[in-house]
Amino acid sequence: MGGKNHQPCHKYIPESTMLSKVTSDILAEFETANSLLEDALLTEINGGESEQERYYMEQATEHLITTKNRLERAIDCIDHLLVKMDRLDFQDSEALDQIVELENSLFSQQIIPRKCSAWKEAVATIRQGGFRGIFYRFRSSLEEITEDLKALIEIFGKCQKYAKEGNLLMAIESNELPVRQNFVKVYLAYLDFSAIFTCSSIVSTELHLRTYGYPSLTITTVSSEMEKAKVLP
Repeated sequence: MGGKNHQPCHKYIPESTMLSKVTSDILAEFETANSLLEDALLTEINGGESEQERYYMEQATEHLITTKNRLERAIDCIDHLLVKMDRLDFQDSEALDQIVELENSLFSQQIIPRKCSAWKEAVATIRQGGFRGIFYRFRSSLEEITEDLKALIEIFGKCQKYAKEGNLLMAIESNELPVRQNFVKVYLAYLDFSAIFTCSSIVSTELHLRTYGYPSLTITTVSSEMEKAKVLP
């Protein structure tokens, strides 16, 4: 079921897998926007055509807009997932009491670093509000990131004018255009969200595996234990 999607109920929920996919799409689009920005700067540095430089910035802006659309899609996925959890009469697993045991196993296997702040945040939120609580937190985080991204999109739009004139590099390096600080604000916030999201999915999946007697996520290789559990054909 993917690398970081949640398995919060007794059956597979398409909305959960779609949410995981969209969160990956968001980062891919955002990274592509930055890559295109670098292409624009390299064009100027290497004495390329200003129209090509402007084109790269135009494309970079489009990818940021797509990033925003994906963020809004992720929020929509969370809303639908919460509704589906209610319809399925979701209850947090009694295995939540085993988080400490799971935590120690993940640490000892070096799957999760002992000082991983995202893990601590995810576990604390789930303990306090269950999986509904963590999804509401995700929703709030994505809304904040979306608002910050809107400001970055506006700045990227202004970059197109400087790129067309062949002056983008100096405008950014002299901080006339506040690109870097606004980029970093969105980028780090999203990486933080993504890390907590991934850690939360570990808890969700492990509880599902324990509930149904499947091998633990602490098993990192295809082993005889999995074969005995009849996970493999």
